[in-house]
Amino acid sequence: MKKTSFLTSKRSLLLCFFTFLFLAITISQIVWQQQQTQGNARMRRPEHLVPSSTPSVTSNLSSCLPPSIKPTDIVSAKLISFLPPNHYNVKKVTVEQKLTELKASCGASGKLVDGMGREIYFYHLTGCWGNPPFNYQNILAKQRQELEQLRQHYTVIEMTCNPSGIPPV
Repeated sequence: MKKTSFLTSKRSLLLCFFTFLFLAITISQIVWQQQQTQGNARMRRPEHLVPSSTPSVTSNLSSCLPPSIKPTDIVSAKLISFLPPNHYNVKKVTVEQKLTELKASCGASGKLVDGMGREIYFYHLTGCWGNPPFNYQNILAKQRQELEQLRQHYTVIEMTCNPSGIPPV
């Protein structure tokens, strides 16, 4: 009888040890990831806050931009990291940056074209819902179809529906 209780207590002790070890490793990984994120956030230059020191590429393109589009409008916003309580590190890409990337210019017909001579089309995306409407799948399917058709004829710049980059609550 004593051997059985000794083996049982030994197994319990081993189980406790490995559980503790697993928890310690998990916690250390979480802490390490938070430290890496904080370190990267301190080292990374916040691109969305730094004004451009080079002359504006779109200054000569503004006459070709659609009336509803400004060079400072946000094309995309990606959440890089989040540090509680409310510190978001978001990488934003503006229309000006995207046009530079595409090597855009004003075409002979006064239309905005990319470096390959293909006309540029701005498309405002939908789908940033906290609580989506009942027919959201139909809305997104229609949007996909429209984008596929537009891509056949244009270089499409998809304008985000969430320029802040902060996920909805």
